[in-house]
Amino acid sequence: MTVRPAIVDKLMGGTTSSQPGPIGQYIQRIAAQPDFPTAIRVVHTAAASLTSSQNALCVLYAGGVAAAAPDGGPARRLDAEVRSLVERVATTGKRILLGRIALEPIGAAPSRAVLIVHRPPTSAGYTFAELATLSAFVAQLHPVFPKLLAL
Repeated sequence: MTVRPAIVDKLMGGTTSSQPGPIGQYIQRIAAQPDFPTAIRVVHTAAASLTSSQNALCVLYAGGVAAAAPDGGPARRLDAEVRSLVERVATTGKRILLGRIALEPIGAAPSRAVLIVHRPPTSAGYTFAELATLSAFVAQLHPVFPKLLAL
């Protein structure tokens, strides 16, 4: 049995609402973007907003190579420690939580991408509800992600 905080149902639109909640609205906006960089910018904005994070980053993972997804500019280089964490999340399909940093796989292992959200060191760590919201967001993002990669 899984326990999902009520906030997640509310953010997704609930079970009785015909209107999508914030997660559903973000997913619709992401899916409607004309190109990959624009879609990823919306992914970053959505993940940061839904988790009250300072920043979010989508990292593509392919066969041992991890690279930050472009956000309109050149791909970001990742240091060895971040690449190692991304590889562990992508290959196991399990979230890693390091206090004020959360890495969430987008899809089952082996994941094609990992979403990283983080907060400044002076902020509070992530709550169970925030992590559940992040998980619900990437669960909804996973089905549209192949379309984004094809853009």
